[in-house]
Amino acid sequence: MNTSQQGTLGETKVMYELAKLGLPIFREISNTSKTDIITIVNNKCIKIQSKLTDSDVNGSIQITLLSRTSKELYTRNDFDILAAYIPFLDKTVYLNWNDIGDRESITLRYQLNENKQKNSKLIRLVDNYIDFNRVLTGV
Repeated sequence: MNTSQQGTLGETKVMYELAKLGLPIFREISNTSKTDIITIVNNKCIKIQSKLTDSDVNGSIQITLLSRTSKELYTRNDFDILAAYIPFLDKTVYLNWNDIGDRESITLRYQLNENKQKNSKLIRLVDNYIDFNRVLTGV
């Protein structure tokens, strides 16, 4: 699958998840902005950047915060929520700027490492980021 097909798959899966929540979905068709999807929650427009990540490294995935088209880092003005579909887990994670901070990428674990540091504040578990409503608190 090429990168364009991966992007389409990630975007489609995110739209499917939003539709299951009963949210309206507006899709960018010109491919000129860094916002892929817009939804409306409580009369507020929410800009969403969608990604697909299949980088499986020792029980974790990495989401790069670099625009594929412009090769620039995303900024807070580009979107409100980053939604990343992980095909081999069939899960979508949602991150807001409180989660992202000033990082160039973010790593989420789907398996605990050998020393099982699940209570460490440095360990970000995939399952803690799959609730769309959680991410709205930071928007």
